[in-house]
Amino acid sequence: MAAIVAGGVVGIPTDTVYGIGCDPRAAAAVERIYAIKGRPADIELGLLAADLEQVCRVAVMGAGALRLAAAFWPGPLSLVVPVREPRSLAVPRAGDTVSVRVPDHGLLCDLLRRTGPLATSSANRHGDPACTNAAEVEARLGAELDVILDGGPAEGRASTIIDLAQATPRVLRSGPLTDEQLRPYLRD
Repeated sequence: MAAIVAGGVVGIPTDTVYGIGCDPRAAAAVERIYAIKGRPADIELGLLAADLEQVCRVAVMGAGALRLAAAFWPGPLSLVVPVREPRSLAVPRAGDTVSVRVPDHGLLCDLLRRTGPLATSSANRHGDPACTNAAEVEARLGAELDVILDGGPAEGRASTIIDLAQATPRVLRSGPLTDEQLRPYLRD
């Protein structure tokens, strides 16, 4: 937690893949994530939160988002929704939406309860496979991170992402959740 409060970038476990994260209000730390990953500037970072209450402090969760959250959180579903106060955070860098998720990982959620939501991306260089354990994070990115939290192996498949900021919900990335699982929650 001290590294995050000090504006650092940390390696974190999740239920899907390992990530790197920082305080979403720390612009220099957010920029550091982009530099570490070699991530294109137009691809936004997401937010991980401990629970729905934390998400609602930073994002606007409409009825459809709340239905999906009730069904699949904590878990491997990221929702793109309007950000509550775009200028209070360093993410999103452009626009007024943000990807939010509540992971199903006890150790990470304990950290998130203490730090609040974290700006995150998968632990990898842009275009490379994501890391699934702390040893991979150390080998690939360790020299550029302030701390790596070892939470055991991750499942290995990135979360499903649904854009709810459009009139019609749209799956942006397929992941562990199937179309069949999601279909009942994407209807009006």
